[in-house]
Amino acid sequence: MKLEHKIGALFFSIHILIFIVFVLYLHFVAESAQARLLWVFWLPLDFPVSLLTLWGLDNLNNPSGLNLVAFLFPYFIHGLLGAIWWFFLTSKVFLLLKKIQKK
Repeated sequence: MKLEHKIGALFFSIHILIFIVFVLYLHFVAESAQARLLWVFWLPLDFPVSLLTLWGLDNLNNPSGLNLVAFLFPYFIHGLLGAIWWFFLTSKVFLLLKKIQKK
């Protein structure tokens, strides 16, 4: 495995680990109704992928009650797509730095 992929996998793993700790905190420690507002901290961390959350929640809103897809959408965006974003971002930045260093 190339070094840039190892670094990308490291950042992917770190993102997943932090996300799991965050979700466990939300479900077991944060008891107030405003605990859902903590999701806003993921917006700058996973930018620009986090913009999908804002778009998705507007389009998936179901006024007739709990919409399971809208409920799980932030988990999918920040848990999976955000981690994939960090893999590609760090891999490409490291590859770019290697190319610059060779010149």
